[in-house]
Amino acid sequence: MGDTPLVAEALARIKGMFEEIPGTEWTVTDAARLFGLETSVCRAIFDALRHAGFLTQRADGSYVRYGVFASGGPVAVRGGSRICDDAPGDAG
Repeated sequence: MGDTPLVAEALARIKGMFEEIPGTEWTVTDAARLFGLETSVCRAIFDALRHAGFLTQRADGSYVRYGVFASGGPVAVRGGSRICDDAPGDAG
């Protein structure tokens, strides 16, 4: 997946954008272009954020922050959204 520090930096930048701008929604392709990443690296980051419970993938393939849909309406959020927390198991 490339140089680990660079991937960690990209993950932090992507996560930060979702935190700072409510209602942000991106496809992997759009985010890869925006952040100057290979699509495969961006997909791996989005998958990691989804598995950690930080993002959810919509039916159209775009990703939004878990708990806030593009309409801005909040929904119940499960505990902890820090990416450094242990990712939930395969249940779900």
